[in-house]
Amino acid sequence: MIRSSKVVIPFALAVAVAVLAGGVGLIVRFPRPKQTLSRNQNNYAFTESREGNRTPVPELHVLSTNMIDENVTYADGGRKQNADVKILSPPDSQYTQAVARPGKQAVLQLRVKFDADGSISEITPLAERSLCGICLLPDDEAKAISPDLPKTRKRDRVEVVGIDPTLPQSRDLIEAAVAAVKQISFIPFQSEGKPVPTHGLVECVFRLD
Repeated sequence: MIRSSKVVIPFALAVAVAVLAGGVGLIVRFPRPKQTLSRNQNNYAFTESREGNRTPVPELHVLSTNMIDENVTYADGGRKQNADVKILSPPDSQYTQAVARPGKQAVLQLRVKFDADGSISEITPLAERSLCGICLLPDDEAKAISPDLPKTRKRDRVEVVGIDPTLPQSRDLIEAAVAAVKQISFIPFQSEGKPVPTHGLVECVFRLD
């Protein structure tokens, strides 16, 4: 009596045989990396598996270029229209508001120093956001100011979240924001005809979808 023996064919060989024999097309689907949002008070931190993915480059909006006390210190500069910091690049980023677009966006504010030599230093991500008329508000902050705004965003499939810089999973986005801010090109604030350092606020907006 002859017993039949089972032959185990390796998966790769089996696929090759099937393709050669019948021209079978094989599609293997792998699970997509999950995206999660971790809540911490009124802020969020975006996390994902970044293997093979690049951290998005943020859209920059320079919300302010000098503090009130600096305007007082440089009184003559504060009275002259052409004395303010002039952002050269990115173009159209000075005193402009980000647009809440369909999809998911994350926003981070950074306090920066516009040095007299035209460089950016003292870049500090803010855990507590500053509110202003041209800030892009996360959904939870928008609700506190205008109860109808979150409803409108939801209808338009818009989601805006704040990035919490105190959480480890925010590191990649913070590094991308700092790198982008360092590339800002500008003409420094002028006082008595000479460049002087000032402090301002920059908002970085990331697309997460």
